[in-house]
Amino acid sequence: MLDAAAALAAVIERRSVREVLIKDAEAWDALYGQLQDAYTRAFDKAAQDALKDALDRLRDLPPGAFTQADATHMLDVLEGRLGGAALSGLLNGPVINLTDALYRVGAAEVGTAAGVDIAFGRPDFDALKLIQKDNLHWIDNSWNARNNTIFRKALEDYFGDGMSRADLIQRFAEEFPALAAKGKVYFELLADHAATKTREMGRVTGYERAGIEYVQVRAHLDHKTSAICRNLHGRVIAVRRLSDQRGQYLDAVRRGDVDAAKSAWPWPSDKAAKAMGTTATRDLPANIGNPPYHGRCRTITVAYLPTGGAVSEWERAAYDREPLSRKQTTALIDHCKTASWRNAKGMAEHFDKHGKALWGSLDAYNAAAVDLIRRADRDVHLAVRGGRLKALFTRTETGRRSYEMAVVDVLGQDIETLHRRRGALSGAADTVQAIKQPARGISKWLSK
Repeated sequence: MLDAAAALAAVIERRSVREVLIKDAEAWDALYGQLQDAYTRAFDKAAQDALKDALDRLRDLPPGAFTQADATHMLDVLEGRLGGAALSGLLNGPVINLTDALYRVGAAEVGTAAGVDIAFGRPDFDALKLIQKDNLHWIDNSWNARNNTIFRKALEDYFGDGMSRADLIQRFAEEFPALAAKGKVYFELLADHAATKTREMGRVTGYERAGIEYVQVRAHLDHKTSAICRNLHGRVIAVRRLSDQRGQYLDAVRRGDVDAAKSAWPWPSDKAAKAMGTTATRDLPANIGNPPYHGRCRTITVAYLPTGGAVSEWERAAYDREPLSRKQTTALIDHCKTASWRNAKGMAEHFDKHGKALWGSLDAYNAAAVDLIRRADRDVHLAVRGGRLKALFTRTETGRRSYEMAVVDVLGQDIETLHRRRGALSGAADTVQAIKQPARGISKWLSK
């Protein structure tokens, strides 16, 4: 009878989750919130039970000093409530159902954008079972990975202080909420990672079913953006690469090989992330493709649908941190040679700020910008600023440490500035740092 009731409850829960998926326009936010809530509620309940059990055990101890043996036993008591087996029992149903829904959300997001229905087949259900298994594994491992260390250190401190058991009961009761809060943060991180990784694997399925061949990495760019997300933002990656990475990861999950799973879907170190800033997409490690790239990662992938034309090709090359060919660079310079100031007011403002002392007159300032773009003895770099492709034309005169730089908005064919400066071409605000092009010797003067 109890089994039938549990089965009915599971069916109702699955239907509730599906209703969120179908009805709620913000399905991802709703499901993410449900998973976070499930993890934290389970941990809160387990923590309350753990505190009760621990205090009961302490009160049962005879008078005297708190010993190492007592500390070891206390850890066993806490693990009985906060260990992986106990928490998996509390979370098994929600994790199974919400993993299913989050995977479907990821696929449905792609299908909606592409205008196709995403139908699941046997391989998708097999993959889903492995993802569910993986999400539960990290709950099972939570005690060894995090909470054991938190409580072991606290108990060792109590033991080292030579506290009486009576004093220990009071101190443990007072400090337990703060200790539990540290463990709860880990569970919040687990929920976040499970949700984002499951969603992205669902998106890969969506890309495959919709016939999308390439995706573009989209980071949330602000002061919190990590180095790895900033350096991968905008890159165009083949769906086949994402599929292969997911396959390697799930194969490791199937085998129960945790190290191989981590290797297939790593969290790059700060050093590795920094190096990727100048690494061409084609040269990135094979296990770098699918987000999340770190804890609480906000980066996603979206279908890459190029607008066509040369500017789109140049922009993709910039996002992929790859220089253009000599032929493409010639076409870029040819495109930029007819660039002009967006309006007279803008040119005058830049002249007053940057050019009056160096070029003397507005006409000379304008002529210098055009000359710098067209002449052969200058360098050309491509960068992305504010989501737009910029061509940077620079020239350093002999004996000078500073250089002249003209900036052209490539799509609009607008000259944005001409000035002399020192230091790096790009700043932190550039989405893609300046990439040097093979431009020396290419001159483009207007035909008479």
